[in-house]
Amino acid sequence: MANRLGIAVVAVTHLNKAGGGSKRSALNRFAGSVAFVAAARAAFAVIEDLDDDERRFLLQAKDNLGKKCKGLTFRL
Repeated sequence: MANRLGIAVVAVTHLNKAGGGSKRSALNRFAGSVAFVAAARAAFAVIEDLDDDERRFLLQAKDNLGKKCKGLTFRL
């Protein structure tokens, strides 16, 4: 439907807690069914900088359309 209408669909969710020093990938930390992220063409995560309470990282977790991109930082 999105392709037919020429629109992008943006879904917003949150990451599950990593828990116990887990090293799960960002894709496996998206809340809810992994099928939602698996079906998406691209997924991005916003995470906190543990050394700076006001700084956040916008990182590419998945992209099967283009080349990998560098992350961005921003401040609240």
